[in-house]
Amino acid sequence: MPTQTHTAATRLLLLAGILLIAGCNTDAPTEEGWSDPVPPKLSKVDFITLEHDVYFTGGGKTIAAGEVAGLTHFLKDSGVADDDTVTVSSPGGSRSLAATRQAAVLAELRALHVRAVPAAATGPQADAVRVRVGHSIVTAPRCPDWSKPEDDNPTNSPSSNFGCATEANLAQMVADPADLVAGKPVGPADGVVMARSVDLYRSGGLAKTLSGNSGYSTSGLSGTGGSASGGGGGGGQ
Repeated sequence: MPTQTHTAATRLLLLAGILLIAGCNTDAPTEEGWSDPVPPKLSKVDFITLEHDVYFTGGGKTIAAGEVAGLTHFLKDSGVADDDTVTVSSPGGSRSLAATRQAAVLAELRALHVRAVPAAATGPQADAVRVRVGHSIVTAPRCPDWSKPEDDNPTNSPSSNFGCATEANLAQMVADPADLVAGKPVGPADGVVMARSVDLYRSGGLAKTLSGNSGYSTSGLSGTGGSASGGGGGGGQ
């Protein structure tokens, strides 16, 4: 009897161990199980092309007042900025007449403080000059976003509203939305100015005393040790 009882207990322990092992999930965690279902907040930048035709009367070389007004409204409604690409193209036909009309539109754009360059013909009508604007626009993410429940977050993943304020503010403040895609190339540096700054810093001639009216003084920038105009040294107030 003791042997039978021992055998039965062993079988029960073996069966319990099998059930325990079967109940464990030995599979490795999948990428889907670890991914955050809420995508990060990012602003979207799109590059669009806007076109406007300036019409001339048959054989005319000057822009009528109504066409100038239309061009002005187009530029204003399009929100043309300094960094936008603006081109002016004229149709084929009489090269001298087309060039004269193109030059007239370019001059009008300069008067409106818009930088533009001539371009090859792109199919405007015979008595029209086409103004094409390459414009970047930025769209902020939809905010606020409280779609993800906040009361149960066992994975400790970010909130669905995380990053909303940063991206929305950035979309409102950026001067050229294209800079969010790629930065502008760095131009050549002025070596003389940079060397002078390093020399002032090393020699102690770059003073950082507080001015009573305008923050930091510019004492030492000229190399003479004089204080900034309109503000004395910190100890003289």
